[in-house]
Amino acid sequence: MSGPSAERGRQGGVAALILAAGASRRMGSPKALLPWGKGSLLRHVAEVALASPCRETFVVLGAEGRRVADELRGLAVHAIENESWERGMGSSLATGIRAVEAGEDPAEPWRAVLILLCDQPAVTPELLGRLISVAREGARAEAPRTMVACRYAGSLGPPALFARSLFGELRALDGDRGAKALLLRDPTAVASVEFAEGALDLDTPEDYDRARRAP
Repeated sequence: MSGPSAERGRQGGVAALILAAGASRRMGSPKALLPWGKGSLLRHVAEVALASPCRETFVVLGAEGRRVADELRGLAVHAIENESWERGMGSSLATGIRAVEAGEDPAEPWRAVLILLCDQPAVTPELLGRLISVAREGARAEAPRTMVACRYAGSLGPPALFARSLFGELRALDGDRGAKALLLRDPTAVASVEFAEGALDLDTPEDYDRARRAP
């Protein structure tokens, strides 16, 4: 589980970073453990990341870390425990970025990190590939764009890609402050990809039941 991906040669130089550390208090149990498909929500999202053009996949664990880690058994991902997960998403993001940087191959440095949440079951490898392609195009633009985010429900959100130049700011996050502030700070630096299904919000048992019944 903690070993490198078997396909280090994938193009893109992008690391996938899945956040799965929260206690999901409104849900009553960690969302990562909720059944989805043939496994759990977390396993589903991890398999999507592994099937995408991302070169490596990192997962930040926190609440009920051991049980959540079991959902990743047999997958070629890097599992990282955030001992300060109760401080909020910013803390988990910072922990993940430090792990991504520590796991870098000096001969093939990261160009970007693609941040995903474990409770977005509609993500697909094709969507992640599109984000990476748009980022590559944006890097060649006259006014380079350093971020690519999904657009849904009238706003920008994850999955979202951040160029290496922003790793320092992501590493400095803490508490409940996530990466959204970076996306909203300078709209000219952000490209977007439509992802209407991203509006699916699994915060409560009722939300989850509706999502499971959806065609």
